[in-house]
Amino acid sequence: MRILVLGGTAFVGRAFVDAATAAGHELTLFNRGRTGPGLFPDLEHVKGDRERDLSQLDGRHFDAVYDSSGYTPGVVRRSVDALDTDRYVYVSTISVYADPTVAGRDEDAPLLEHGGGYGAQKAASERVLPADALIVRPGVVAGPHDTTDRFPYWVRARAAGGRFEAPAPPEHPIQLIDARDLATFTLELLERGAAGPYNVVGEKTTFAGMLDACPGDGTPDWVGGSDRFPLWVPPGEENVFDVSDARALQAGLRRRPLTETARDTLTWVEA
Repeated sequence: MRILVLGGTAFVGRAFVDAATAAGHELTLFNRGRTGPGLFPDLEHVKGDRERDLSQLDGRHFDAVYDSSGYTPGVVRRSVDALDTDRYVYVSTISVYADPTVAGRDEDAPLLEHGGGYGAQKAASERVLPADALIVRPGVVAGPHDTTDRFPYWVRARAAGGRFEAPAPPEHPIQLIDARDLATFTLELLERGAAGPYNVVGEKTTFAGMLDACPGDGTPDWVGGSDRFPLWVPPGEENVFDVSDARALQAGLRRRPLTETARDTLTWVEA
């Protein structure tokens, strides 16, 4: 399969390129060449800025376009209109759901319709996709090469030992999906010709359970009013990271243990 990857050198996109290359697909990476410019030297790289000009790809047909770097509907629509492809794969987010207070939201839950925030812009971007697009909606993505520092922050804190502050309450739910599992599942869906949205999230655990999965013997002190911490959520929105994974599991999603993700993340951090 000839796949055009918009981006492909940072975290989620990088994991997809690794998976698709290992599976024998022919990849072309289109990006600005600023992040990881030395990555994937054996693949075709086309340098450009998708927000301004896609003319470097004129006259070329791809079996699929993989888009993990589209954050606004105008940019995504430009790519949808300009690129010649049979399939469009869009990496969205569970932040598109309108009511984060509802636990177990599935793919049919109402989406945000207004606003300029991340979730609203992603929801608006979904609306400009082709009707047969494959949409994956990950929750918190974790694993090696995670430059967001949301999960690595806690991996480092636990590994350092001693006592460290963490946001109360310890029992609030959270789901972390390894970027490599997200990539493999997305590729499998694409290969099968699947369409529509899929929540791609990790097994449900708690904040305390997440910390327990991290290597080391650091001990959390649970503190309130802790919006300075990664993965903190406001009171009343504890279910923001609690969505249904039933559709993805039925479609074959496989997830490695969180302990493995944490171990590999620490190895990457230390390197």
